[in-house]
This record gives sequence, C-alpha cells and structure tokens, in this order.
Amino acid sequence: MVVLSRYEPQVRLHDSGRNRYEAPRVEGGVMRENGWLVLIAGATALACAGSHPRGPVVRLDSTTRDSAGTTVLTLSKSPDAAAAGDVSAVELAPDLDLGGGQRDGFNIVADVATFRDGAIAVLDLVDCDIALFDSTGALVRRFGRKGDGPGEFRFPVALSAVGPDLIVIEADPTRAFTVFDTTGAVVETAPAPVAGDWAAMARRNPTLARNGANAREASGSEDITLRLSAGGDSTFIVTLSPDETATHWADGRATAVAVQFDLRGRVLDTVAALSSAPRLHSTVALRGGRGRMTVPYATIPIFAPRALVAVGGGWTATSVGDTGAVEIDREGRSAALRIEWRGARQAISQSNRLEVGHWLLRAAIAGSEQARSTAAKMSASQRDAAEQQFLQRISFADSIPQITAMYGAGHCLWLAGFAPRDYVDGTSHTWISIDVTHDTIGTVVRIPRVGARVRHIDRRAIYATYFDADGVEHVERYPLPRSACN
Repeated sequence: MVVLSRYEPQVRLHDSGRNRYEAPRVEGGVMRENGWLVLIAGATALACAGSHPRGPVVRLDSTTRDSAGTTVLTLSKSPDAAAAGDVSAVELAPDLDLGGGQRDGFNIVADVATFRDGAIAVLDLVDCDIALFDSTGALVRRFGRKGDGPGEFRFPVALSAVGPDLIVIEADPTRAFTVFDTTGAVVETAPAPVAGDWAAMARRNPTLARNGANAREASGSEDITLRLSAGGDSTFIVTLSPDETATHWADGRATAVAVQFDLRGRVLDTVAALSSAPRLHSTVALRGGRGRMTVPYATIPIFAPRALVAVGGGWTATSVGDTGAVEIDREGRSAALRIEWRGARQAISQSNRLEVGHWLLRAAIAGSEQARSTAAKMSASQRDAAEQQFLQRISFADSIPQITAMYGAGHCLWLAGFAPRDYVDGTSHTWISIDVTHDTIGTVVRIPRVGARVRHIDRRAIYATYFDADGVEHVERYPLPRSACN
C-alpha cells in the first residue's frame, strides 16, 4: 500500500493484459517510488481491540416518544457499540461473486449500483467503464471508456441507478455528470450545475493506495460514493462543499450542501445544509512540464466525521457522523422522525491508530512476493519504527464518529458505526436497519469477510468489494434476511 501524506497520488500503469499498477521498490523495510516514502507498517495481526469497552452481547431495542411533533426513536445501543460487537447480529453469506476474469474482471471498483430487476452495474475507476451484469451475475455488456468525448471519462468517482438510467459523477467540473441508459447510450452530459468541490472530491489526502503487481485500490479518508444518492426515478442528490483549492478558509469545518438535480442537471432543491468533514490546509510542490509549482492542498483527517445523506421511498435522512442522531424528513407526513442513541463521545485511541498500520501491512504485502519477503525479514524494532514514522505523518480526527455511513432503500434506513478493524476508513461491517415507515428497528446484520468494503445496499442485498489473495478485486452480493425491514 502506498501512503502519500499531503501529496497527490501518482499512478503509473503498464499494459500486461488489463491495466495493473506497477510495484514500487522495497529498500530495507521502506518502499520508495519516485521519491515518495512508503512505509511497511508493523506485521502484527489484524486483531487489535477498538476503543469501545466491550459489554455483554444483547439484542438491540428502542423506545419511542413524541417531542414537539417529532417522533423520537431512541436506540438502546449506539451504532459504534453495535460495531464493537455489543449487539447481536445476523451474519450474512454471499450468493454471488463477480470479477476475476479477463472479460468480466475489474481494475479498481469505484462504485456499485443496482436496478429493480436485480441487474448490477459496476463502475471501474481506471478502465473508465461500466460493467452491467444481470441478476444471475452474467455479464450483459460494458460501456464507457477513457477519453474526453460523450460517454468517456477521465476520473469517474460515483455511480447510481436513477429509475431505468445510470448516472456517473466525475471529478471534473467541466462535465460533472453523465447519464446512460442500460444499452450504454448517452442520455445527457453536463458541466457542474452549481459551484462546489467537484474537482477536489478525489484529491484530498491522506490517501491510502494499494500497490503491487496486480489491481489495487486507491481511497482517501472520505467515501466519495456516499455523496451521490438517487432521489426517486427522475432526480439525484449530490452533497457538495466549497472548493478549498479555489477558495481558502480557515482550518476547520465548512458547510456541506445536499442539492437535488433533475437528469438534465437543473437544480430542483436544496435538501440539507450540514457540517462537512474538517480540512487542514497546506501546500504541495508539483513537478510538471513547466517545472515545479506550489499549489494549495487540503487534508481530511482519517476517521473525521462526515456529512451523510440517505434517500428512500418518500423520505430523506441527514446526519453528521459525530452528532449522535439522524434526522428524517418524511414526505406527506406531518411528523418527522429523529433517531438517537445514548453514549458519550470517545477519543481516537492508539489502538484505532494502529489499526491503520495493520491495514497498510496487509495491503503492502498483497500480491507482491518481494514485499512479503521484506516484511518477513524485518525485526520487531524495524516494524515498530516504520509504523511510528507512518503514524507521525498522518492526521487523525480527535474523536471517533458514531456513524460512518448511511444507505436508504424503500422504507429501510441502514446505519454503520465505527470499526477500523473492519475497514481502513473506520466503516463497520455491522449494519443497523431502521423501518422509517413504522418507526421500528429492523434486523442488525454483519458482513463476515475481513477487508470487504460495502459499496451499496438495496431492498434485496448488500454489495461489497474485496481483494483475493492475488490482489484481484471482486464484487460480492449478500442477500438480506426476510426479517429485514424491507
């Protein structure tokens, strides 16, 4: 895994079959690539305990009360307590695995979306295309490619199904989104309809990027895909912040605005204004054809609380990761819904920080025999020194977020707490479902695969990506139990 702290990621590809990342050099326990320092963290197991004190495993319950016309649903345990294993959960099993082949494989999965008939669309960040599968996992077609023409991309970052169409958000304000039908035909391409951080979405650091001989993942400390939500069959919602590369503000938190658009890019409504993740500002020296230049840069601390928006059937949920509540506006109902939980805010622990180091080791040795050999030869003191040096280069948030992600599907809201042992950005594999229509708790479920990354949740299943032992990325489908609120 490459760690680029306060610098923009540099990616080099070579053409042996499908595009693959070129492995960096390994020198005495430290990998270097074009002068970038890449640390191999300590080789301890991925089993550090989180900061949340473990209690007895209990069933998640709730109470309901009225507060000035708002229905308040109070959970007996917080989402981060559920993530820590304090709440009983149904362990899911996959029924479908996509990818791994030459024709149906992926380089880097940017996002996953699904249709009502069960069809699955996978957006590839490097190949700049969309793979469309039917509900059985058979590849139907691929469309889109790298370029500057209609239906072509330079940096696609998020995907969503809006009715019968697919919308792709690109990190480029000159053509912020493209709408396709399922045949691959371009329905609409438009520039950014409003100002915001369209170009900066995929460039914030610190960035944790896998490197090796095979396909790898590049991800920052913010899940960009959570910025995009379908708003029914004909609209979509994008959450935007000010573009800090163009307008500098003091270090701290700005306002994130969730804006609703139609499929032609026209602004329909402002759904919510929320506090965004904190930014720390710096500059970075870049080298190009015209020599070196210094440009402003912004860092989002790892585990920073995020502005979250989820949309379901006739409702919109909004929250910020550290507020301890979710606000739900229900169309056609006079009573709004507020979901809250008990539990004090907790500081980021050294154990939480070390989890990042463990993820770095896991990624650094995956798919690279040279890296595995080097890690095996490192002494305990070398591993400790490398890990501590890495941790000194990374900015961490002060306190853990109580919720890290939300998805909406039908009348079901899904919430994830904080568990860095599950995934490097802190998103838990334990998900709580809330029936927004009946003000009740649904099923609590858990994805068992270590290192999986949840990409999408619909009425039927959870969709997650993972890397196999050869460093190849796959998409798995986990069917939801009948007891889930959908």
